[in-house]
Amino acid sequence: MRLIKSMNVKAVFAENMENPKVLEMMMTETGSSMGGKLYADSFGFPPVLNYEEMYRHNVTTIVEGLTR
Repeated sequence: MRLIKSMNVKAVFAENMENPKVLEMMMTETGSSMGGKLYADSFGFPPVLNYEEMYRHNVTTIVEGLTR
């Protein structure tokens, strides 16, 4: 978390399976915000039903998270 603070990271992107309590603690301690949840191994369930949708979701989430 020191690295996130020292680099002044504004947005953090986490895999959708991450523990929300840990993410909230990290956001609070670092002053960063949640850029969005990404999918890596867990497609097949909404909102990503296949590999292509996973990539589209992740790219859109990253772009939106970095432009807020």
